[in-house]
Formats: sequence, C-alpha cells, structure tokens
Amino acid sequence: MNIVQRVSAALLLLASTVNAGTVVESGGYEGETSVSRIQGGKVRSDAGEPGTYLLLDAERQTAYLVNDNERSVIDMSGMMWGADTAGNAQQQPKARLVKQGKGPKIAGYTTVHYKLMVGDTHCGDEYLASQPLQDENLRRFGEVMSRMAQTGEQMGGGMMGMTQDPCDGEHGELFETYLDEGMPMRSIDRDGTLSHEVISIRTNVSMSASEFKLPSDYEVMDMQEMIQEAMSNMPAMQEVPGAQEMPESSEIDMSEMQKLREQAEEQMKRIMEHMEKQQNTGN
Repeated sequence: MNIVQRVSAALLLLASTVNAGTVVESGGYEGETSVSRIQGGKVRSDAGEPGTYLLLDAERQTAYLVNDNERSVIDMSGMMWGADTAGNAQQQPKARLVKQGKGPKIAGYTTVHYKLMVGDTHCGDEYLASQPLQDENLRRFGEVMSRMAQTGEQMGGGMMGMTQDPCDGEHGELFETYLDEGMPMRSIDRDGTLSHEVISIRTNVSMSASEFKLPSDYEVMDMQEMIQEAMSNMPAMQEVPGAQEMPESSEIDMSEMQKLREQAEEQMKRIMEHMEKQQNTGN
C-alpha cells in the first residue's frame, strides 16, 4: 500500500468514527444545566443526576436512559417510538403560540416573543429564534423531537386524564410550530419563573461514534415491562385478605413488589424530566 492509499484509508476510518455535530447547553430551574450532543438523528443528553444520560437514535428508533453509577440501562424504545394511544391526545386542550413582537437576543440569536396559550389560559411565554434551525443537526433534532413529543403527549393524556391543569400537558402539537417559527431559546412559566434558557450553541463540533454507543456490559431493563409488572402486582397486594397477618416470606415478596413499584415510579420521573428538557432544548 503506497502513501496515498494509506492516507486515504486513514481518512476513511476517521470519517467513519468522527463527524461534525452540534452541542447545545441549556439552563433551567434552580441553576440546573443540560448538555445535548446532536449528530444527525442521534442525540446524547446529559441532564439531571450526574452520571445519567439519555441516548436517542431516530434511525433505529431507540431510546435508552443510561446510569453509569448503577451500570444500568432503561430501554424506553417501545414507549417513546411505539405508543399507540392516539385517542388520548384528543382529550387535551390544544395549545397555540400567539406572536407578541420582537424579543431580546439570547445566546447571540435574535428572538421573537410569543405567548403560550392553551384554550383561553395563558400558560407562559416563549422566545423563539429561527436562525439556529438552519443548522442541519438542530433541524433534524427538531424533527425527531416533534415525533417524540407526539408520543409523550399521547402518554400524558392517558395517564393524567381530563382533570389536569391545561398548562401541564405535553402539547406535542406545538413542535410543528417550532419547526416553522424557530427554536425555543427561553421559556417562562405563567408565574414568571424561568424554566429554560439556551446558554450556548456550538456547531461543527467533532464527535466520535463512541459518544452515542450504548455500554455493552450494563444491565438492560425494559421500561414497559417494569411498569406493567408493577401495576399488575399492585392490585393483588391490596386485595389479599389479612395482608397484615401474612407470614414473613410473603412480607418479603410484598417488600420486593413495593421496591419494584418505587423503581418504576422513579424511572418514569426521570424519563419525563429528560423528555421535558429535550423538548425545551432542541425544538
């Protein structure tokens, strides 16, 4: 192999492992920050508890919550990409953005101020910037999150029902508006609290394939199975007569079921927090 062939092979290898991506850093409640690394349809979001991050792959339709501290993975793919609850979304009041005028510059980008309305309720304020969506990675990310948001809205509609505060819905229909009007750079709750703001956007950042790779030696648990098992066990626990007089072995079983239920609830909380941050960050 001559020098030209060697250089060509090296460049091909480099191109297969390192590509340009986009990094978005955001802030939120109580000074919390999140960093999302985006490359095409792949996303790695480090937010919330240190040592945990979310991996999304639009092409493979996978979603994993990775916990390096516990060396575990929660597979959320079926919930994020495979939910079939379209009827639930119709139960929730529809959200819309009402243009108010020019907004401030945020992270160096010109914004437009919108009121977030759900029915007749003012639920907050959004500041959108169209320029960031000229970046191919952010545009692709917006499209991915639009689909994810529709699933989240359907899940939320089924879980929360008709009695919830209209401002608490997922409002996945807004993500089509975001793709047309701009990326949310700042979000303010109806009480005036800053819930999200983009701190910086860096484009053409070198990224390796390993950053988006799922650890091969971690325990993998399926979120749907965890929730289904916890829910199926809960009624049985409540209906057993004389539960307080059960022998010690049964008490151990009940303890394990309670632990499973608590784990499922905690993981669902993490999922919804990650989804909210992703929706605010990337669309």
